[in-house]
Amino acid sequence: MEVFKEFFEHLDWLVGYSENKKLVLWGYGRSGIFFEKILMQRYHRRPDCIIDDALCHTYVQLPEHPIYCRDVLDYYDPSDTVIYLCMLGMDAGLSDVNAELVRRGYREEMNVFSVRRYELGSYNKKGLCYESFLQYQKGFDLVDGISNPLSKSTCNQDAHGFTSIDMIDLLSILSDMNLDGDSAFFDYGCGKGAAVMAALFAGVKWAGGIEMNRNLYHIACDNIAKTENFIGGWV
Repeated sequence: MEVFKEFFEHLDWLVGYSENKKLVLWGYGRSGIFFEKILMQRYHRRPDCIIDDALCHTYVQLPEHPIYCRDVLDYYDPSDTVIYLCMLGMDAGLSDVNAELVRRGYREEMNVFSVRRYELGSYNKKGLCYESFLQYQKGFDLVDGISNPLSKSTCNQDAHGFTSIDMIDLLSILSDMNLDGDSAFFDYGCGKGAAVMAALFAGVKWAGGIEMNRNLYHIACDNIAKTENFIGGWV
């Protein structure tokens, strides 16, 4: 899909370095989970090893295979291994991780790469996902939290805090539905408009949404306008 082109060009280049080598994923928060999913879906690969010295995130889904601490690298040869870092710059002390890797014979852009830095432009961004790429590389506003101007007394149980969606999964679902220019899409509680954007990316001509939070509504309008310009550059 054309909308993924630049995003996957970066990943294709990165993952290409691990061809015919062992692939180690370091950091299993949201970014690591997302990267592992892309590895399996696009490249049909699983990490040979996952490292996370402090697996303490309550939202983490456990993989099918074990998660190890860094000492597992005693059993890996740097000449036959590529490591992909998926942690935030502040997580577990990235400088400490880099020093450890240098001591073991790993070198940046040779056999160790920060997926977050190459995809988002910095170590210290939000979790790695397609929405983060659109925000930090294309100027959208999709992943930052926002306060709700409505008091709790005026919110019912259907009113929750804002969170971003997994746009790649949603686009996959929409693609399977065989939508076209005559289809219509409407999102109740559209937040910042990511689902509406996904529908437009999928080729739906008539797409819209409704959002009770005025702050989110204005952001959604801006995101959707940018999406139309974005699409106009490649359709």
